[in-house]
Amino acid sequence: MPIVAPQQRNIIADQLRKIRERMDLSQTALAAKLQLQGWDIDRIGISKIERSERAISDAELFLLGNVLRVSVEDLAPSKLLLRTFIEKQRKSGRTKSRSGRS
Repeated sequence: MPIVAPQQRNIIADQLRKIRERMDLSQTALAAKLQLQGWDIDRIGISKIERSERAISDAELFLLGNVLRVSVEDLAPSKLLLRTFIEKQRKSGRTKSRSGRS
């Protein structure tokens, strides 16, 4: 089973949902906490992130970790799944290696 399908926009969707639910936070409550930190997001935005329909910036990723009191690493899938994702992205031409080649 692929970690991220071509139409998916982030790799934290499942972990974000699990952490949010473990903290007994609704999507609305999480959005409210993020709004207090200056992120203009609502329940629909959280839902889109959790369904991997919305990409997030590095700044948003750090803000999520801060509000949820977890590390960025906690929001990411396991290292093995992350490596699989990166390799699939390279094969599909979505990322380039450091040498500039796909």
